[in-house]
Amino acid sequence: MAPKKIRAGIVGCGKISHFHIHNIFENKQTAVVGLCDPYQPSIEKLAEAFVAAGTWRQTPSSRHQQYGIPS
Repeated sequence: MAPKKIRAGIVGCGKISHFHIHNIFENKQTAVVGLCDPYQPSIEKLAEAFVAAGTWRQTPSSRHQQYGIPS
């Protein structure tokens, strides 16, 4: 049986997060399953560079309507 992957979430998608997420992806026993940042463009930039579709993304509740309705 294959070992279970460690599921990780990134809180804060600024410049330093690229170093952290790169290290997570180098370890084949881990998977990024979520991104969280108050600035939506930072989340999208990190997701485009590293994360597969279907990853959970979080914005502050004040922006839920702004991003949720177009979806």
